[in-house]
Amino acid sequence: MICADDYALSRGIGIAIRRLAGAGRISAASCLVTSPLWPDEAALLRPCFGRIDVGVHLSFTYPPPLGRLPSLGPAMQAPSVGGLLWRSLLGRIDGTEVAEEVERQIDRFVAVTGRLPDFIDGHHHVHILPGIREAVVAAFARRLQGTGAWLRLPPRPLADVPAHWRLATPGAAAIALLGLGLARLAASRRIPVNEGMRGIRRFINDPPYARLLARFLCGLDHRGLIICHPGISLDEVIPTRHPMAARRDEYLYLMSEAFPLLLQSSGCRLGRFAEC
Repeated sequence: MICADDYALSRGIGIAIRRLAGAGRISAASCLVTSPLWPDEAALLRPCFGRIDVGVHLSFTYPPPLGRLPSLGPAMQAPSVGGLLWRSLLGRIDGTEVAEEVERQIDRFVAVTGRLPDFIDGHHHVHILPGIREAVVAAFARRLQGTGAWLRLPPRPLADVPAHWRLATPGAAAIALLGLGLARLAASRRIPVNEGMRGIRRFINDPPYARLLARFLCGLDHRGLIICHPGISLDEVIPTRHPMAARRDEYLYLMSEAFPLLLQSSGCRLGRFAEC
């Protein structure tokens, strides 16, 4: 599976993801329902429903949460990724607040699309953090269990981390270790999950995306997942940790004729979760 993250973060990202979905080059799109662009972008994505999995990309940073979460910082000010991580590790996240926000974001997805999400994950992998993952698993078990939906797990420490480029390996390892708690919770509830994840990169001084993707595909397991962040520039000003030039390179390669040939030579077939 290949999942394009950050849908609705900008119009250029939306255009790129819809084009990739229409061309059969991705399996899933993860949507930022907290973005002010979400209602309009959701309407444009509607023709892709049923062709790809469409999920909720839970956000507790930017775009800011839908409701006020006092334990995460001052009112009307979303925490940074680093700030959220430290609050999580120090046990300073209010589980009730987080649970209510998870419900709000799922509700917003349903209100705009008229359907439940096909999966849940987190912007900047926030859904794996202590204090957040418990609420995510509880909401999934209550609302999505038995619907065919799935929960996105991060890389497995031994099987997936080595597949990342050397500059991204420390980050992939940290995400993998933090994700072990989410994997245990999901297993305890028998929640369907992907079998490992690849695609973490630095976005600065990386090799060409074709080379990265070939590395991610090597030895990928059944129901394995690669995340990507494609986009095109429309001269929009958006706070993002991923430079638009790198997003454009991902988009152009995934749309190229070289990508299907790479899949074939790697012995991989692209499919949605239910097809894998």
